[in-house]
Order: sequence, then structure tokens, then C-alpha cells
Amino acid sequence: MQLIGMQIHAQSARIDSIRTATKKQFDGDNFAAALPYSEQLLALFPADGRYQYQTGVCLSKSSLDLLRAYKLLRLASQKEVPVEVYYYLGDVCRRLYRFEEAIDWFRQYMVAGGGKVFNNNIVEGVVTWCENGIYLTKYATDIQVLGQAKVSLDSMIYYYTVSPGEGQLGPMPQELISKVDRKMKRRIPLAVYYPSATSGDPDVIYFSSFGKTDMHGLNLWKTTKTNGTEWEQPVELLNPISSDGDEIFPIPALAGAVLYFASNALFGMGGYDIYKSTYDPASGKWGVPENMGFPINSPADDFFFVPDKDGKTAMFASNRNASGDSVVVYKVIIPLNGINQSLSGVAERVAAAELRTVATKVVITDTPTRNKPKARVEGLQYDLGYMELMTSLFLLQETQDSIRKKVDLARIAFQKEKGALRNDSLGNEIMRLEVGQRRVSSQIAELNRAATFMEEQFLAKRSPEVAVTGPISGFDFLFSKKVVDFFGNERVVALRRLWNTTVKLDTAFYASLELLRERKDLETMLTVSDQPDVVSRIKQSLADIQAKELLSPSDFLDKRRLLSVGIHNIIKERLLELAKDPEQDFEFQAANADMISAQGIFNNSKNVSATLDNFEGIRDALWVEERGLLRYKLVVASMLQLDLVDSLKRNIQRLEHRSSIPFYVFEQPKPKDIQASLKPDAKPSVAIAVKLKSNYSTGLIVADPFPYSSDNPIPFDESLPIGVIYKVQLGAFSQPIIFSSFKGLAPITGENLKSGTIKKYYAGRFFTLADAQVGLVLAKSRGFKDAFLVSWLKGKVVPLTRAQNFEERKPEADKAVPTDLSEFPTNNNKFFRVVIGTFEEVLPSGAQGIIGDYAKGKEVAKKLISDHVVSFSVGNFANFEEALHLKEALLSGGFVEAYVAAVSVQE
Repeated sequence: MQLIGMQIHAQSARIDSIRTATKKQFDGDNFAAALPYSEQLLALFPADGRYQYQTGVCLSKSSLDLLRAYKLLRLASQKEVPVEVYYYLGDVCRRLYRFEEAIDWFRQYMVAGGGKVFNNNIVEGVVTWCENGIYLTKYATDIQVLGQAKVSLDSMIYYYTVSPGEGQLGPMPQELISKVDRKMKRRIPLAVYYPSATSGDPDVIYFSSFGKTDMHGLNLWKTTKTNGTEWEQPVELLNPISSDGDEIFPIPALAGAVLYFASNALFGMGGYDIYKSTYDPASGKWGVPENMGFPINSPADDFFFVPDKDGKTAMFASNRNASGDSVVVYKVIIPLNGINQSLSGVAERVAAAELRTVATKVVITDTPTRNKPKARVEGLQYDLGYMELMTSLFLLQETQDSIRKKVDLARIAFQKEKGALRNDSLGNEIMRLEVGQRRVSSQIAELNRAATFMEEQFLAKRSPEVAVTGPISGFDFLFSKKVVDFFGNERVVALRRLWNTTVKLDTAFYASLELLRERKDLETMLTVSDQPDVVSRIKQSLADIQAKELLSPSDFLDKRRLLSVGIHNIIKERLLELAKDPEQDFEFQAANADMISAQGIFNNSKNVSATLDNFEGIRDALWVEERGLLRYKLVVASMLQLDLVDSLKRNIQRLEHRSSIPFYVFEQPKPKDIQASLKPDAKPSVAIAVKLKSNYSTGLIVADPFPYSSDNPIPFDESLPIGVIYKVQLGAFSQPIIFSSFKGLAPITGENLKSGTIKKYYAGRFFTLADAQVGLVLAKSRGFKDAFLVSWLKGKVVPLTRAQNFEERKPEADKAVPTDLSEFPTNNNKFFRVVIGTFEEVLPSGAQGIIGDYAKGKEVAKKLISDHVVSFSVGNFANFEEALHLKEALLSGGFVEAYVAAVSVQE
């Protein structure tokens, strides 16, 4: 018995030690270290919710087995465990592509109290990721994986074997690493791309850095080489590229016209997503970043996207199929046609995200035999004219299938040939077949429109009691008795007439568009053809097209705009008269937005010329309008419970991404030989040395040589930033001061007073009072005994204490109350401020919008509560009622901590 007791005691002591080790590592967020201990406890006590919870969290954080983590957390959620189990369940579901379920768990976390570990802003942020994930994974780009390799983060750069141009990948230059960069711990290593006309001689570098503060995360910067050997001081790339999150790995392509980078705070589904931004030389600005889509992006970290110079292949890194500090580097073929495959359900999302390397061969399958031509509307099979039209349509579709097969075979044969060995005549044959396919497609579209018109005429003569089922075209659903009763006979007659006119007008438009396309095709063939007889025939065809009259865009748009407005208003006004089901409200709003967008394009295209680009822009407006009309039909069909809902939803889905899909696309040939895995056969170069020009924009230094001269004069009357800025005032003089008088101090700025008769000189440029005081000491040590500090807020001179209250980072948690109260009317020696609440460093955008609406022009003050926790307040208000108005708006917007505080003049 004594021996058994000793064994039990030893076992108990061992379990206690494991529990202690687990708690220490788990509470310290060392989940990888905590996992072995929690697994031991779970093996001993498999039904204990505490160990199910701890093991599930550790597995989730370590990305080792998300499915097992999900199962354990589900079990733990039914027991007495911390409420954070719901948050972790939501996060695991998000990473398993179960976005809908993830949102439910996050909401349950909020309902259960939440806010203890993950506050409201964090939860709403990940819910937004899930909503974005639902949208982004609705379609998947059909990318091909040429190879992949699981590597460590430190060695991944060695596996990159493509380049977006002449240049090389390499480590970050030491001169571009700021003090904050060195202080902050970065999980992902630094690497940059050195583009250059000649290898080893870059003239511009894009890189990622915190800069001088970690307040706004990692942002993208650019430095350019001067005429000599120096580099300009780095310039931050501002909105819309930079965000309050992190942006990393900027890779310029197409001679700097496109920038690829990764961000964890733009429109994405969590972690880092890869984005693409295009530079607009006219405005000198970068465009809104475009998410590269699924499956290039995932709920995990996806980054370091590097395309080749031809834009055919690319490499990127992702940890979706890796754990710890490992990533998988993928080499993929970028699809040329941009066609997205529709996905449905979690299983298809997961399969698409796997990015497996599969050796596939091109297989051309025979086109299945079509059914014999038949009437699309019951009763029209007895109309000989209609059936003759359907037979022609059937034959044209057969011809289209035959041409498509020939094009596929020709493209595969062309792909097999390499470089100079390629057969030009085969290339000409491909283009000839494509022109023929477009012509056939145009004829099919014409016959479809004619058939639709006949069907509508036939339905118009039938009883209005006819049931409308199956796919619909045009406005034939207006012949349903339910629809006629819904809109009223007068509106239905107007809609029928407007629609018939629209069909006729659009037919003329598409005919002109086809002529422009055919002309473009012939011009392309002319540039690549070297056979005299072929050139002669192409030129003759071009002359024939040139002789044909094109539809004038202005004539078309003048009429088309009126028709669009008329149809829109008739439908919209009737729907607004009725109380709609809230579930249908989204489709109504989306339909209204589509119709207005289409009309906007019509309006802005009024004076355009008859070019292919302009016509295709107008065509996009017709597509958007078609989608809007389908959405309106869906609203009506849902309200009247017609058998059209599923058909309409499919048609809307088909048009959702149609504007990005060309009219005629062909399947891209898939290579036979696919590299099974990547190898580190190319090592990056060492970091280049970057000698930056002296920075005279901030702080205060003694410069040697002195930067100012007659060729580079001291700047006067410069614009000041919106925030706080300090300078050292050296003195005011009636005459300009010679450069040597400044004793090397830089930067120097000036201000003209009294029409230039008085000149003030300032030294330095500071953003905190503490730094400015150091600069003042330096100025006095150089002989400027009477120098003193001056501060500005929003471009206006203010007392130093007031400026300090509005610094981005205050050294003390002082109240942000202006010392000069003369500008504020008082009420019994009091004024009022609205305290919004406490947040992690940044004021939420939702609160900023409310302040812009209800307190425009009022100052927003920050008060440091503790590390990374800041209290924000708005003021000053002359009376309580005005402050109360803002507080109620904030409460309505979800900022439940908002309250009004009275402040006395003495305070």
C-alpha cells in the first residue's frame, strides 16, 4: 500500500509539473512550446474541456492540424472554458474556408461578452475578412502550378528564378533600414528587387519600412538614384497603397508601370494578400490596389509575388500549406484569358487552394453532338419561318464548334514550335480562324436577337394567363398576367415599346462594334503577314470595311440614354411604391446601382469617337445595364413567386464578372513537361550600397558642406503640414542674411512679413517638443543666444503646451485642452468635449466619418492611457446640446463608450 501511495504521489507530481509548464507557455503565447505539454494532458484526460481548448488553440496557432483544432475546439465550446473559444473557432473556420460558419462563431463570441482578449474592432475586422472571403472565393482563377518547394523564410529568396525585367532580387540595403526597422521584430525577412537597364546598376528601389515611427505599420517607400552616385531621400507611397496595416515586398514590373505588393490591411480575407496597382502618368498617382484573387490569395499569408518579364509565369510564397516559419514557394502560369471558374461550397474552395503540381496534357475532346433544332417557346414549332431561323442557328453553332476545335489544335501545334522555328503561316492561320469565329459568333448573336423578337411577338398574342418558366430573354416576362397586374397595363405597354426600340438600337450598335473588331483583326494580320497575296487580300478587306458606315456614338448615346432612364424609372418607381421584403432589398439596391452606373458611362461617353476602345467601353455599360435589369426582374419574380428565380440568379451570376472577360477566349495550352519541384539554382546577389543624400527635411544638424547657395536658395513661405510642427526661430531681419551667418545649421527656412520687408529665419523641423528642445540647444551652441521655439498646429501658430497636447505621440498623458481659450465661447466658464472611447492607437474609420458629419472642423485629441491604448476626444463645444448631438450619433454608430465631459476654463 505504501508503494502504491508513493507511485500515485509521483504521478500526481508529474501531472502538476506538466500543468504548470502548459500554463506558463500558454499564458505567455508560446503556443508551439505549450503544445507538447497540452497534448500529454489531453492524452491523460481526453474528455477535459480545458485540455481540449488548450490543445485546439495551440494547433490553430501553430497551423499544424486545423481540422483537428476545429474538432477539439467544438468539443471544448460545450464545456466550461474561456469565452475566447468562440473566437478561435471562428478563426479556424476562416482558415478552413468555412467563412459563413466563421461569422456565426465570431458573432457568438460577441454575444457571450467578448472584448476581454479580442476587442470589438478586432472581431469586426476578422468578420470583414470572412465577408471578403465569401466574395473572393466565389470564383477561382484556373492557374497552373509548374513547381513548388517548402522552404524556410530565410532561404525562400534563393528559390526565385524569375524576374519582372532586367534586374535582380537581393537583400535590403543597410542604408534603407531605419532605426525603427532595426528595433522591431520582423517575422518575414527583408528583400528587394533592383530593376536596372544593365544588371547591377539599379536606378530606383522600392522597399518596405516603418520609417521613423511604428504608428502606421510597414509602408512602401521609393528612392531614386540622382545623376551622380547618390540616392534621393526615400519617399513614402501614400494612399491608396499605404494603409494602417503592413505593406511588404513591392515588386515593380513593366518598366515601373505596375507594382505588385502584399498587404494585411487592404481588401482581403486575412493574413497577407497580394495586390496589383497601376501607375497613372497623367495624374502621377498609383491606382487603387486590385486583389489578385483566389487561389493566388488565401486566408493565410500570401506575399512576394514576382512575375517574369513577359508576364507569362510568376512566383509567390504562401504559408497556407506550411507551418511554423516555413513557406511554400510556388511557380505558376498566369492565365492569359482571365477566365474565372465558378466555385460552390467549402470542398471546392479547399481543392482550388491546394495548388497541387499536376502534370497534365492537352486533350482535345470531340464536341458532343447537338440535339436537333427545336423551338424555344412551346407553340412556335409550327411556325415555318421561326423553325427555319432555328435551323440556321443550329448550323452556325455547329460551325462555331468546328472552328473552335481547329483553333485549339492549331494553337497546340504552334506552341510546340519554339522561337525562330515557328511557322508564320500557322500563326496566320490561327488569326484567320479566329476572325472567322468572331464573324460566326456575330451571326449567331444576330439570329438570337431575331428569334427573341419573334418569340416576344408570339407571346404577346397569347393569353396573359401564360405561365412564365425557365430561362427568359428580354422582357417576355411582362406577358405574365401576374406581372401585368403588378405593374399595371399602362406601364407594361410603355416597357414593351421601350424595350423593342432598345433591341433595334443595340443591334445597330453591335453591328458597328463587330466592324471595328474585324478591322482591328485585319490590321493585326497585316503587321505579321509577309506573303504578298495574303497582304493584298487583307488590304482589300480593310478597304471594304472602311467603306461601310459606322454608327455614330453620339447619335446612339443620345437615344440610348433616354431609353435607359425611361425603363429604369418605370420599374424603380413601381417598386418603391410597394413594401419590399428586406431580403430582396440588396438586389433592389444593386439593380439601382447598376442602372445608374450604366447611365453614368453613357453620359461620360457622349463626345467619344467611333474607335474600338470607345465602343467596348459603351458595351461594358450595356452589360452593366443588362445585369441591373436582371436584378430588377429577380426582385419582381421573388415578390410574385414566379418560377424564374433560379434562372435569373444564374444569369446574374454569369454577368457578375463579365466585364473582365473578353468576348472571344480560348483555352490556354497546358505544357506537357512540368517541373515536379523547385530547386535553389539561382542565388541572389549581396545587398548593394546606397549612399543617401543628406536629409535636411527633419531635425537640425550642422551640415558640411552647407546645402544652401545662390543656386539652391533657402525656401521661404513653405506650406506646413496639417499636424504639429516645431521650429527654432533664429531671428527677424530687414535684409536677407548671408549664408555663412547660419554657421552650417540645416535645414533653414524663411517667412516673409509685411510684404517682404521683414524676413524671419527658422532652423530645423521637429514633430515633438522633446526633439525641438534638443535642436534649440544646438542652435544656441552655434551662437544664436536669443533663439527660441515656435510651434504650429494645422498651419497656425499656437503655444508650445497646446501643440504638445496634439502630438502624434505625447510624452505625458495630459488633457488635450487648448491653453488659449479666447477662440471658444463659454457657458458659465465651461465648454464641452465628447470622449469617443479607448482604442488601440488608431481611431476607427467609422468614428472619423461620424465626426466629419457632426463635428466638422473640431479638433480630435489623443490621450495615451497605456502602451498602445489611446483615448480619443472631440471638442470644443460651446454648449452641452451640441456635444450631445455628436455623442448620440456615435452611440448609434456602435461606439458605446462615448460620453460628454464638461471642462472648466481654469482646467
